[in-house]
Amino acid sequence: MDSLTSRILARVTNARSGERTVALLMFAYSFLAMTAHNILTPLTEGTFIKGLGADMMPWVQLAAGLLIGVIMQLYTYASGRVPRKRVIPATLTFGLVLLLGFWVLLRPDARWVAVGFYLFGLILGVLMISQFWTLANDIYDARQAKRLFGFIGGGASLGGVLGATISRFRVREVGEYNLLLFSAAALTLCIVIVTVIMARQDPDAGDERKKVEERSVGSGEAIRLLAGSKHLRAIALITALGAVGAALVKQQFLMAAEATGRDLVAIIQFLAEVEIYLSLAGFLVQVALTGRIHRSLGLAFALLLLPVALGSTAIVILFAGAAALWAPVAARVLDSTLRYTVDKTTREVLYLPLPAEVKYGAKPFIDVTVDRLARAGAALVLLPLISSWGLELDWQQLSYASLTVTALWIGVALVARQEYLRTFRASIVSRAMAPGAIRTDAADSATVEALVEELANPDESAVLYAIEMLEGLEKHHLVTPLLLQHQSPRVRARALRALVSSRSRSAARWLPTIERMVQDQDVDVRAAALRALAELAHEDAAVIARRHLTDAESRVVVTAAIVLADSGDPSDEAAAEAALARIIDDTREIAAADRAEAATALAHIENPRFRPLLVPLLHDRDTWVVRTAIRSARSMGAADGLFVPGLLSLLGQRVHKAEARETLIGFGESIVPVLTHV
Repeated sequence: MDSLTSRILARVTNARSGERTVALLMFAYSFLAMTAHNILTPLTEGTFIKGLGADMMPWVQLAAGLLIGVIMQLYTYASGRVPRKRVIPATLTFGLVLLLGFWVLLRPDARWVAVGFYLFGLILGVLMISQFWTLANDIYDARQAKRLFGFIGGGASLGGVLGATISRFRVREVGEYNLLLFSAAALTLCIVIVTVIMARQDPDAGDERKKVEERSVGSGEAIRLLAGSKHLRAIALITALGAVGAALVKQQFLMAAEATGRDLVAIIQFLAEVEIYLSLAGFLVQVALTGRIHRSLGLAFALLLLPVALGSTAIVILFAGAAALWAPVAARVLDSTLRYTVDKTTREVLYLPLPAEVKYGAKPFIDVTVDRLARAGAALVLLPLISSWGLELDWQQLSYASLTVTALWIGVALVARQEYLRTFRASIVSRAMAPGAIRTDAADSATVEALVEELANPDESAVLYAIEMLEGLEKHHLVTPLLLQHQSPRVRARALRALVSSRSRSAARWLPTIERMVQDQDVDVRAAALRALAELAHEDAAVIARRHLTDAESRVVVTAAIVLADSGDPSDEAAAEAALARIIDDTREIAAADRAEAATALAHIENPRFRPLLVPLLHDRDTWVVRTAIRSARSMGAADGLFVPGLLSLLGQRVHKAEARETLIGFGESIVPVLTHV
């Protein structure tokens, strides 16, 4: 039964053994956090527009833009001085206390409490989402993220549906302000879950990638990065125009809701019902469409989808008439659905070709500061448009402003795509992207085409980089098996690994080629070929290697010994050691090439048991064997000083003096005690 449960969880979560518990806890965290948020959102918005009116919303949005910026700065400062495992629980606990405080303070006549309540809802939402993804990025590396982020992020969509459903169907029964208790209960469970996750994980124990990501820069440095990169400026403009467009759509939606003349409970129910549509649509689009849009329709389509949708709904609102409440609802659902699925993923793709230090220096500034400043700017634009002292436009007429933003947005999106392609091609040359740090598999077709073209590059390093990038983008199947014939041994060995990892049905057709590669001149290629044969035959690599220990070709025997030496099986290790010893002990001149192969092979074995086998090769009669042994000694290091006496003896030989000296110098200060003893 436990085995069946594990298999089901593995299929649903895409998590591997040892990851499932934390993945399920992260799913529950995102589910409950969004449940709390979507209970709160209809109540904060409904209370505000019923108490003060939707036309006052720009004033509060303007204040929110400034206030959230200050609070995020204070939060960043404080979190840097508090142990990380306590930051999220402490923040959520503080939010819980404030939530219960508003439950006490909120009353129908408390109009100005509604302002603070609305601001509180905005700030809590920003912090909860930011903290969840910060924790997720601490826990998971890039490859884990691609497997698990879809699952744990799906909890947010489902939690959003539950929270909005509670508000929609329970508000009359329990009372609008008592909904806060449901939100508080979900928030309390979040605190418990986060505490459990923190106890199981050590978020401070990150790899180098995380250290780079966490290295924050000031606003001045971020602005300098933007000034020096047209590509970053295009991303910042898209982010800003997206924020302005979202503010316009939301303002139209809230003004339309107010114009219905409903009471507070009815408005909360209406807003909650729309949130249900938002969450369901977002979940379906994320699961079914986002990846396909990027893979099949390309980056240009993905960039233009949201602005074109915004412009289209603006036209519909203008012609639908004041009684057509469905039009602003459709605009709101379409905007939010695409913004947090296709558009968000597309902006992540735009960052792909940037160097890590540029990306993680400018991205937080663009995602938070630029977004909030743009929302504040949108509020400044809205005030003269809708206020009684300005143009006094109604919610329909605001569509003219949306159409203006759409036109600007489309122009910037086209520029951004061109800059992306230019930057991406330049990054291939400069190797600016780290394949292991890529978190998205939603690669644009032009991106993939550029990498596939790079596979034909005569430069070995360019081909290896293209293979790594394609694998980082989950495009293993596009690494052509023709690379098995490449002149570079490193490319041939890497292509073998890519062919196996692609798990393509066509891989079996290349079995004869792979079998011939077991006789390759290069030891790395031969080892990779043996492992590939094992994978394709669904056998343990050690089983195939044992059969090759008695091969007539010494180079095949050496390769099999490499595979068995690090298998962890004592009997396999002993067999590999005996096979290598037989080759090394054959001191005939005709066997010199075989001894050189053994010397090369030893540098590829991590098991310290095999290190002594190199010592006699440093004293071999054949010059080429000795040179090969010196290079292997350099690769294997001098942690135990085993090779130092042999290398010192070679200093007296004119032929080997230079290489021996360079190897000893390469060992560094670690051999000083040994040299002193000698």
